[in-house]
Amino acid sequence: MNRAHHLTYCKICTHRKHDFNYGIICDLTNARADFDLDCPTFDLDAAELTVYRERIKAEMDETYHTNFIEDLLGDPDFIRPTEFGTTKYKTVEKTHKLKFKNNVLYDKFAIGLNLFAMVYIFFVNYKHIVNGTLAEGVSQGFVVLFGLLVVFIYRAFFMTHKVKIKVSKTGITYYGKTIYWNSILDLSIVKTQGARFNEHKVVLGTLDQGIVEMDLATLNVSPMQLVDIIALNAKYVKP
Repeated sequence: MNRAHHLTYCKICTHRKHDFNYGIICDLTNARADFDLDCPTFDLDAAELTVYRERIKAEMDETYHTNFIEDLLGDPDFIRPTEFGTTKYKTVEKTHKLKFKNNVLYDKFAIGLNLFAMVYIFFVNYKHIVNGTLAEGVSQGFVVLFGLLVVFIYRAFFMTHKVKIKVSKTGITYYGKTIYWNSILDLSIVKTQGARFNEHKVVLGTLDQGIVEMDLATLNVSPMQLVDIIALNAKYVKP
């Protein structure tokens, strides 16, 4: 494993000490940590973990927390879940190897709208089509709708969509960047105003990367489903 993963252990371990040349090292070996997935001599410094957790929680509250009126109306833009376990994934093993891509539901919806518009235009202008007197603007509009239909069909059924989020035993990877499970100290859901409707981000407070935003606007996973998956795997996240 890399240095970043090692530090997610070292920063909150009782065996840590600081070296002028190498940063945080282990006082058992007087060297930088060198292990694969888990540190065999890791001893949690609960007090230090609390310091990091409260610090990142305060930073997230300051950055995202809604005002009193929004909370009172019951429609806050910032939600820190108070309970987990509402989705179908009940064990960590069932979440590993999950992959999330772009949601093609919007493309399928657009296909339906295009088909409806084309059928409507056809029947409204049926006589003109039969008599060959169809207005040029109508025929051009029909061609445009047909072109859009082809594009949406390709996107929905034939296009290979790149994986945006991957879940593994080690952590969650978002656009190629891995957030290790043991580095996640806090998580929340933030509602944003999107082009189509209200969209959501899952925001992670991490030990090594600070605040990490995961935009779910076009992905085939709901905010609460992803929060459940993360909470199920993360070691230090508490409702």
